[in-house]
Amino acid sequence: MSSANQRFQIVEEYQRAFDKAFGRLMEYAPKPDQDTRFAHYTSVEVAENIIKRNEIWMSHPFHMNDIEELQFGIELGTRLFPEYCRNTEPSSEVWDKTNKKFQDMIKNMNDKTIIDTYVLCFTAHKPEDKEGSLPMWRSYGDEGHGAAIVFDPSKFPKGPSFPLRTAKVVYKTASEREQILAEILRDWQKITKAYYVEISNRNIEDEDLDTVAFYAFVLIKIFATMTKHEGFCYENEWRVIYLPEFDPHQYFECFKSYHTKGSPS
Repeated sequence: MSSANQRFQIVEEYQRAFDKAFGRLMEYAPKPDQDTRFAHYTSVEVAENIIKRNEIWMSHPFHMNDIEELQFGIELGTRLFPEYCRNTEPSSEVWDKTNKKFQDMIKNMNDKTIIDTYVLCFTAHKPEDKEGSLPMWRSYGDEGHGAAIVFDPSKFPKGPSFPLRTAKVVYKTASEREQILAEILRDWQKITKAYYVEISNRNIEDEDLDTVAFYAFVLIKIFATMTKHEGFCYENEWRVIYLPEFDPHQYFECFKSYHTKGSPS
């Protein structure tokens, strides 16, 4: 089998691993009832702009109310990855190079792409609920003087080819989140190990290392954007997530000039 065909097959395997990671996280966060809607709490001014302009702004995770937002998952993944990488291939040279590729991706993210990571936050909402969530009004709805715009999530974009992902936030303790990420990395490790065995009849090339390191990096980053400390469980949060790694054709590049002042909307 040619190198190109092997790489195509492994990309498909990692895509399935990516979907499995999503599924694993969703197991910890049960799906909402079919009639559940998404409420976005904000100020009256922002609500008016959303309606008038027919647009809604996403926020950067570093500017949200949890100081661990994104950072916890990335740091945890960076710490755990070398151990799982080390057990994928008998040759220390190969897993050293794989780990180096991964660490370079983390550095590139910290230097360049982290600024282009965005989330849009909602709380699950029942259609018959006319009052909303008091903690959400206090935290995000201008202390009860703002507004909550309710959306139908069935209208949100779907499909792996689209640069946006809709996901339920998983609320767990630090140790529980570490266990979940370990499960995800074990899935990655199993696929990577099988891939290295399959290509053992030829030299492992840089492109092979790029592939396995990239998917580990993406799995860790999506974990980081979908998990949060259990103290925020009252938010019952769903997110629309934009990662630049999901947008290689830069479909959303033209929207990156938007910004807000003060607190995220």
